[in-house]
Amino acid sequence: MKVKKELFRFISFFTIIGLFLLALSSCDDNDDNDVEDIIDDNDDIEMPATVIEFISESDDHETLLNAITEAGLFGSLSGDGPFTVFAPTDRAIGLLTPGTLNILLDETELLADILKYHVVESKFMSGDLTNGQNLTTLYGDDITVTIEGDEIYIENAKVETKDIETENGVVHVIDAVLVPDQFELPLPETVIDVTSNSYTHTIFDRILDETGLATELEKEGPFTVFAYTDNLLQPLLSDIEALLQDPQGDILLIASYLIVPGKYMADDLVDGLELKNLLDMTLTVTKEGNNLYLDGEPVRADNFEAKNGVVHSLNGLLLP
Repeated sequence: MKVKKELFRFISFFTIIGLFLLALSSCDDNDDNDVEDIIDDNDDIEMPATVIEFISESDDHETLLNAITEAGLFGSLSGDGPFTVFAPTDRAIGLLTPGTLNILLDETELLADILKYHVVESKFMSGDLTNGQNLTTLYGDDITVTIEGDEIYIENAKVETKDIETENGVVHVIDAVLVPDQFELPLPETVIDVTSNSYTHTIFDRILDETGLATELEKEGPFTVFAYTDNLLQPLLSDIEALLQDPQGDILLIASYLIVPGKYMADDLVDGLELKNLLDMTLTVTKEGNNLYLDGEPVRADNFEAKNGVVHSLNGLLLP
């Protein structure tokens, strides 16, 4: 009886060991399968054929794609390359003075030169870029790389997304439009051209139009306009509609209060500056660090420049 028990224990021990080794082998097989699955998944991810294909499929580069097409560069950037494209987002292009892009789309030679300033005819991954490096663009001028810690800058533009590789090059996404030093971007004729082309001042532009102030702001000027943003006015739209029933009444006074004779760019808006508006009333500029205020209400100094003035955004209600 004792021998049987010992034999049973002996067989059980080796059975357990065998089951353990079998399970371990099974895990190894599963691990191998997992790795193979990952590799197979990666194989399914297709690299864009061209830098243009990436830009065409990007939700953040619709304006850039339109500009490239209008400038006649679509075919060139679909070629063999290799190319390095520093691609400003729609938001970056939106920082240009409203109306400027429309002018550029009509002046395709100038537009093409600016776009070529964003393209290098060679492939530079982020690891190939060094601080102080100069890259020669298709336009012919150099652009300078600056590296600060983990951040990469091309001229004044920060690289937001790097190393989007394609079969004919690489795209780096940037947060500003690059402009050659000798270029002056074309300016809209008037501050009204600015507000009428702005996606963020549509309600205020309507107020200027319906009160007749638009006609005044098309004159020689110069004018500085502190324009209410749509984000500010949208919740007040029903009140604005009511005020516009009498366009020569209170709504005219409110809009006139925000218009100053003279051209005051951001650098001119110093702390304590007093400005006289169209109503001959005083508005006072204050600064707290990098924050700018007009009579206590926040201002974003957009520097949306026109030939007859400049437009800044007002983000708080300022009433006479």
